[in-house]
Parts: sequence; C-alpha cells; structure tokens
Amino acid sequence: CCSGRGSCISKNQCDCITDWFGNECNITHCFGVLQTNSDVCNGHGTCTGTNICECSENWFGPKCEITKCFGILGNNSNVCNGHGKCIDYNECECDLGWGSSDCSSSVHTCYGKNSDVPSVCSGKGNCTSQDNCECIENWYGEECEITKCFGILSNETNVCNERGNCTDFNICLCKKSFYL
Repeated sequence: CCSGRGSCISKNQCDCITDWFGNECNITHCFGVLQTNSDVCNGHGTCTGTNICECSENWFGPKCEITKCFGILGNNSNVCNGHGKCIDYNECECDLGWGSSDCSSSVHTCYGKNSDVPSVCSGKGNCTSQDNCECIENWYGEECEITKCFGILSNETNVCNERGNCTDFNICLCKKSFYL
C-alpha cells in the first residue's frame, strides 16, 4: 500500500510523505508541477523524480527551459546574433529592426513592425522603407488599414449605409439588427 512512500491510514487511502502525491503516493513533482501535468519540465521533458527533469532532445537546464538556436544556448547573450531571443530549437524571435531566421539581417520597420512580418502594413501592403507602406490595390492609409465599400472609404461614418463595417473591398459586415 502507498508504494512505500506513505502510510496506509484506511482502505485505499494513503498519507503520503513529502513530495509524493496521489492515491498510491506514486506521483512526484518537478519544481511545483506534478509529473502527470503536461507542463512539467516546461513541456520539454519528463519528471523522473522530485525536481529531476529528463529533458527532451535539444532542451537543457534543470527545468528544461533552455534550447539552442544555431548552436548557441538560448540563455547566451549572443544567441540570435544578439538581436533576438531563442524561443524554440533553431527558432529566433527577432528584435525590432532585425530579421532573417537567425536575426542577422538589419531590416527596416513600418509603424513598429519589421518589414518581413506578415502583418506589417495591416497585411495589405509592403514596407518599402522606414514607416512607408506601399498598399495593394483597393487599400489606402499610412498603414494600408483603409479600403472602400461601394465608393465610400471604410473609415467614413456613412460607410455601409451606417449599418455595418467595411471589412474588405466592397464587403460590408452588417450589424446584428440589420441582417436581411
């Protein structure tokens, strides 16, 4: 009873010793997370004993919280060429103004977003130089955030007969009370 890690206090009920849990005292934890929880060892390893994580491939550290990007540990200041952070194995999240897979290329930005980010210029244009969006057809504004619905700009109060929002070129999304 109790897997040798507690006292049997009644039928099918254990009083577990420190760091052991469960009906049979067969579950431990790693750094406050039960070994049966998918988030144990930061989701990158297995809890094999109290506060002992066995890390998955390409994950390191006592809590499996460190990975590598292009041969450099994620907690090294030179990771991602010193211009980003290593968020997964060989995956850098670049600082503003830096791009490419390892953050080695200087890139211009438009309104706080790198030019190589899909959502730059509202996803409706290209960032051609610092804070300069070149919008695709039927999109306007500094950040390509405005279109037209039947000749009226989407940011005008009378767009869609004042009964909806212009969500794309010539597409009105009606307010609930104005559906046909």
